Amino acid sequence: MPRDCPSAGSAQTPGPRHGTPITAALVAGSARGVAFLWFVGVLRDRLGGLADRFFATVFLGGGLLFLAMPFVSMSIAGGILTV
Repeated sequence: MPRDCPSAGSAQTPGPRHGTPITAALVAGSARGVAFLWFVGVLRDRLGGLADRFFATVFLGGGLLFLAMPFVSMSIAGGILTV
C-alpha cells in the first residue's frame, strides 16, 4: 500500500462532508422509504377483499418502483458527494 494512501477507516478517508443539508436528506430518505412501504402494506391489507389479486400486485409493484427511483438518485447523489 502506498504511503500517501490513507488506510480504511482513518480520519483522512475521503467522504461526504458531515452536517450538510444533503447528507441529512440522504439519511432521512431511508426512513422515508420504510414509512412509505409500511403505508403501502397497510393500504393493501385494508383493501383486502375489495381489491382483486392483480390490483394488489400492481399496487405493490408500483409502490416499489416509485420507491426505487429515489433510492437510486440518493445513491448517485451520495456517490457524487464522496468524489
